[in-house]
Amino acid sequence: PEGKLGTEFPGFTPDAQHPWIGDPRDPARMESARKVRRALSLAIDKQVIVNSVFGGLGVAGGTDVGFLPTDEQWKDNWTIPYDPEQAKQLVKEAGYPNGFTVELWNPPDNVMNPEAGQAIAQMWRQIGLQVDINSSAYAAMRPNFFDGKMNAVMYFAATSGNVDALKAGQLGPASVLWAQLPCDVQQLYFDNKKEPSREKRIENNIKIQDYINQWSLSVPFATVNTYFMVGPRIKSWTPHFKTGPYITNTWTIELK
Repeated sequence: PEGKLGTEFPGFTPDAQHPWIGDPRDPARMESARKVRRALSLAIDKQVIVNSVFGGLGVAGGTDVGFLPTDEQWKDNWTIPYDPEQAKQLVKEAGYPNGFTVELWNPPDNVMNPEAGQAIAQMWRQIGLQVDINSSAYAAMRPNFFDGKMNAVMYFAATSGNVDALKAGQLGPASVLWAQLPCDVQQLYFDNKKEPSREKRIENNIKIQDYINQWSLSVPFATVNTYFMVGPRIKSWTPHFKTGPYITNTWTIELK
C-alpha cells in the first residue's frame, strides 16, 4: 500500500529462515544479509547459463538500470565474478556455517527461460544450500507483491539496453518486488522523469546502480533479447517481450 515503509510489510521477515533479508534498523543484520546476497551472486556461473540455456545468444551480466558490459559507462566493479569458494566463505561469515534453505521463485512465465532458474538452484546447492523452487505462475504470485507478502528470492526479467531510461521504479516505495531503495536514491528515479539532460539522467542511473551493486540487491546474470523473425517456414514463435540487443526463445520456434 502506498506510503508504507518496507519494514511495515508482512513480507519483511529478517529472521533465520530468510537470511537474505536485511533490517535497516540493525546494522549487523544488514551486513549479514548483504554477505548472503553477495554469496548467492558469486555462486552463479553466468557464462555457463548464457552458453547452455540461451545458446550463447546473449552476454553474461548486465545491470538493473540498462547498462551493458559493452557500454562506455560500465564500471568494472559492476561485474560479478563466478567464485563459489568465496561464496561459501561469505555464507559462513554471515553466520550460517551449515548453510540455509532458500526459496527461489522460478515462474514458468514472465522470464526468459525457467531452465535458467533451475540452473541457478543447482549452483546454489553446490555451495551447500538447500533450495526450494516455487514454480507458481506470475499471475498467481502477483498479488503477493502488492500485499507486501513476497519474501522469497525471485528470478525475474527486466528491460535493459537503455542507459538513460527511467529506472529503479520497481525497487522503490511504490512496489515491494524484492527491495526498497532509500528515499534519496529512489528520488533519482523521479528526478529523471523531468530531467531534460541525457547526461544527467545517465549520471543518476549510475548512482542507482552503484547502490544496488553495493548492497547486492540483485544479480543480473544474463542479458538477452527479442528479435522478431518471419518467413514462409515459420509456423509460430513466442519471443520474450523484453528488449535488448540479443535474441530470445529460439527454442519455441515451430516450423511448418
